[in-house]
Amino acid sequence: MSAMIKTSLREIKSSFGRFLAIFAIIALGVGFFSGLKISKSAMIKTGDEYMSEHGMFDYRVISTLGYSEDDVLSLSSLSFIKDAEGAMYSDFIAQCEGSDLGVMRAHSLTEKINTLSVVSGRLPSSSGECVVDSRYYGEDMIGKELSVSEATNDGFVRDTFTVVGLVDSTYYLNYERGSTSLGNGSLSAFMYVLPEDFASDVFHEVFLTLKVGGTIYSEEYENNVESGRSETEELAQKLADDRYDEIISEALEKIESAEKEYSDGIDALESARAELDERKEQLEAAMDFLPEQTIEEALAEIAKAENEIAENENKLAQAKEEIDSARSELSELKAPVTYVFTRNENTGYVCFDNDSSIVDGVANVFPVFFFLIAALVCTTTMTRMVSDQRTLIGVFKSIGYGNSSIVMKYIAYAGTAAVTGCISGYLIGIFFIPRFIWEAYAILYGFAPISFVFSLPLAIISLSVSLLCSVGAVYLSCRRELMRTPAQLLRPKSPKSGKRVLPERIGFLWKRLSFLAKITARNLFRYKKRVFMMILGIGGCTALLLAGFGIRDSISLLIDDQYERITTYDYNIVFSDGLDEDDMQTFSEAYREYLDDPVFLHESIQNASANGQTKSVYLVTADEGIEKHISLVDKKTKEPLDPPGENEAIIAYGLAERLSLSVGDEITVLYDDRSEVTLTVSGICDNYVYYYVYVDRSSFESALGEELSTKTVIADRNPDASLELSEISALISEYDNVASVTETETMVNRVENMLTSLNKIVLLVLVSAGALAFIVLYNLTSINITEREREIATVKVLGFYHNETAGYVFRENYILTAIGALAGLIGGRFLLGFIMDQIKVDIMIFDVSIKWQSVLLSLALTFVFAIAVNFAMRFRLRSIDMTSSLKSVD
Repeated sequence: MSAMIKTSLREIKSSFGRFLAIFAIIALGVGFFSGLKISKSAMIKTGDEYMSEHGMFDYRVISTLGYSEDDVLSLSSLSFIKDAEGAMYSDFIAQCEGSDLGVMRAHSLTEKINTLSVVSGRLPSSSGECVVDSRYYGEDMIGKELSVSEATNDGFVRDTFTVVGLVDSTYYLNYERGSTSLGNGSLSAFMYVLPEDFASDVFHEVFLTLKVGGTIYSEEYENNVESGRSETEELAQKLADDRYDEIISEALEKIESAEKEYSDGIDALESARAELDERKEQLEAAMDFLPEQTIEEALAEIAKAENEIAENENKLAQAKEEIDSARSELSELKAPVTYVFTRNENTGYVCFDNDSSIVDGVANVFPVFFFLIAALVCTTTMTRMVSDQRTLIGVFKSIGYGNSSIVMKYIAYAGTAAVTGCISGYLIGIFFIPRFIWEAYAILYGFAPISFVFSLPLAIISLSVSLLCSVGAVYLSCRRELMRTPAQLLRPKSPKSGKRVLPERIGFLWKRLSFLAKITARNLFRYKKRVFMMILGIGGCTALLLAGFGIRDSISLLIDDQYERITTYDYNIVFSDGLDEDDMQTFSEAYREYLDDPVFLHESIQNASANGQTKSVYLVTADEGIEKHISLVDKKTKEPLDPPGENEAIIAYGLAERLSLSVGDEITVLYDDRSEVTLTVSGICDNYVYYYVYVDRSSFESALGEELSTKTVIADRNPDASLELSEISALISEYDNVASVTETETMVNRVENMLTSLNKIVLLVLVSAGALAFIVLYNLTSINITEREREIATVKVLGFYHNETAGYVFRENYILTAIGALAGLIGGRFLLGFIMDQIKVDIMIFDVSIKWQSVLLSLALTFVFAIAVNFAMRFRLRSIDMTSSLKSVD
């Protein structure tokens, strides 16, 4: 083993704290960077494998007339289509053991596309069996009987089903279940049954998968989907038109056949009546000659014949009405409208892309900050190390070692710390952080275990940055020293020439400072590089802490803003059937004692699109009185907005952000997946949870071509009511026609559960920032003490006690900590703003908010770390040998 290698190993052993600091700062930076950066890839891989395994659809084809088995075969014959399956669905109000489960959507089981993942139990094997949504029901549901309400059982051949299993479905990737025309417009869960349990002779939708797709969300996949979309749309429309023509043709044949039968019936009737009249005349002419019994029998036969003729007349009249009705329905039958949806119109699929991008957005911010501080620490550490060993470098040069050999000693030191730190941080980061984040998102997704992803390019980038931060600093430091001759290196550096610092020039201030205060001021103003690094390092750590706490504050304040300032009602009551004026009046009178200011309106969940993007929204009519419970104010000015006018809409700020809309732009609402209404955005209102579109009822109904039902009432609890919120809810639930009663408090709890995932990410940020702060403070303080060993030894020789010596040294640290922390608060505010702009959770929007408690806590933690580091360094001060430190190198 060469002498240079031996001395390198001894150097690591003798300065292991310094080595460990470089290792830790590199490991932390790389781990945080790689873990966050790989998380999106891991989530995408997990989703891609899950969707491929269960055959998630690429196209969803819908026609207002439905599709037949032959139509499905025709769609499957497209050259780029792998599989095609028809499916049926029906929405219904579900009940179980006397309890109302809300509105569910029943789907028919498919064999290859959108297959189910069984969580518990089994799949249906016979008619009357079903599986239900595992996200909303537990294993106690298995074996129970689920009933379809009488009012909503038209789509089924039976009205009861036995639950045999719990499942997940690729069609519902997240917690959102979609919209419906029943109840409050929102689906509560899904159910799957066998196709024969549906009372339909056509498929309601056809699912298609591509032969060649690609990784989800990739440009390749999007191009493959778009390349076949137009041909699919053309064939879907042609098949729908053919079905329309077939229906018209069959109807016309039936009408013509019925008309012929009617005409024949009229002829037969006229013939029977003529024959009856003739018999009457004959009987009348022969009555004088016939026995009385014969006459009575003949009259009875005539009466019977007249009754038969009357019955036939009624039947013919009914047949005429049916013919007229059939012709009327035939004339009113509209040409079919078809839709070809892709995964981009599936809420869960779009949300998964957005949520996986959140972490990627954070990964573009925090790790950069970590690496900058890591570079600072490494540069400072290695510069100081080379400077301390300039005499040793002089010895190496004087005995014949070349510059490259000497540089390699320090490169090996820093490189070893960087490489081991990078490998450790990378492996820990890519293994644990994606799992931690996936568990945080389990409340939204969690449909499969997270997949492990190893990215060689990311590993190379991490290693390159690590070596640049460490080895680059070594090279620059050594290069400067190696330019000197051995004789120069063997002598200590000439001390800086003395000069007056800024406070000395302020005479009245300088005279009032104590001796120790003057020394502190001199050190602070004279060693500007050290001061700058301390302030930058401490300020960066404080900024990270404040940003972490700020994320938590911005999330928690969202609930207060939404449910105490914007949507202030206590109850959202939904009826099964639409209400007229009398119904509204009756309900209001019945609960006047318990409800205050009830406002009746239309509310339903629909799809809204603009600029090539689609979001699920709450469509709400801005009826009179809505301002009592919903504050429609401008997001920026906080001024009240004018109600939407004709063909106008007020949209929530979050929706405007997601769809890139401004006042004056157009937004299209797809109502019940069948009719499109285009509206002009007249205002953007302050709102944080869910996406809302407020419209003028009359103009929207005119554009839609039908009336909107009034099934929703929002109201406050009467302050004089003798019952509590939940007791009033139970009482209202008993009212005839009430489908559901939702308390705002329940909504608050739901939102809090959704935000739990983000709180875990905040915890990850805070722990990482805290660790970084401790490492930076420890390393910079250690360097500070190393630089001042002769000075510290001098004051100890002069008689300073240990506490006085510690105060002498650490007083500067506390001052720099205070300055750095204050600077960090300013930087943290800007950092938080940037981070919150990157965090985009679907259906939510965040304002940048920082509580004063968070500011104080960030400052306190920074000082706690400083105090902890200073306390640890007190032992370092004790260990300084005054004799060796004061020895001259001459």
